[in-house]
Amino acid sequence: MLFDFHNDCIDLNGNIIFTKVNSQEQFAEYKHSVVEARLDFEDDLTELVRASPDQTLFMPGFSETAGMFTKFRLDFNYSDGKKPNFRERLVCAETNLNNRQRFVGSYLQKIISNGGYSSLFAFEQATPVFRFLSHHLDGVKLTGSEYLSPDYRPGQMVNGIRHEDALNLSFNDESFDVVLSWEILHRTPDIYKAISETYRVMKDGGTFLFSTPFNSNVTQNRQRARLTVSGIEHMDEVKYYHGNHPIDKQSPVFYDLGWDLLSVIKECGFKNVYLLCYYSATYGYLGDGLQSIFVAEK
Repeated sequence: MLFDFHNDCIDLNGNIIFTKVNSQEQFAEYKHSVVEARLDFEDDLTELVRASPDQTLFMPGFSETAGMFTKFRLDFNYSDGKKPNFRERLVCAETNLNNRQRFVGSYLQKIISNGGYSSLFAFEQATPVFRFLSHHLDGVKLTGSEYLSPDYRPGQMVNGIRHEDALNLSFNDESFDVVLSWEILHRTPDIYKAISETYRVMKDGGTFLFSTPFNSNVTQNRQRARLTVSGIEHMDEVKYYHGNHPIDKQSPVFYDLGWDLLSVIKECGFKNVYLLCYYSATYGYLGDGLQSIFVAEK
């Protein structure tokens, strides 16, 4: 099914709506002011998907990663079956990148161009986003890595994949203008050390762009597991895992993160930290009434 739309409350004049948020209170106020109309819009899309014979909706929009108007595929894949997983769907017909992948790819292009940056390190290498960046960042030194196994040394190449440990990076101080971390911080045994290592390898004036599971209703971070000499010690009866490790398919969750995360990042040296909220129907950046990514500036 093909769907057309026009609603100035959802995206103003076809632009992406950006808002920087620095605190839990500011976020709650902003969310209250915008989310209701957006959720109604997403509910309408959900009903259209459900009513389609194959439960698939092709929504027209502009793909920044493709640089053209195209269609975004919306369905119930990777969802609970009640509502589409907007963040992981809205797949571009041209690039095959989903909602979050398209945003991070295009936003990185913007900040690199606007900041005059020439080097980027990504805590990922075997991903669609990294493949996109490797073909679209002309003149930029791009380095990617995965955490493969404690048996490998930082910087070691394994079947074409660079192994790095977020707690002990192999790079020299001030090596990169931009660092990208996607769904990593909650899986590191020591969040302070991981952020400090990221700060160390970044150049002054650089940007740390990252996403992590985050509870916007909670202030304090909560540690769920820790690394001891005898292995991983889970601090709850229920063991939590994140299922996208390139080898083991899932890795343990060490932290549930709340707004204290911003304070931790500042304590590690970053001068400016904020949650960047964004939303646009035209560009296919939908889900939960707003999408967001963290930005920290050195």
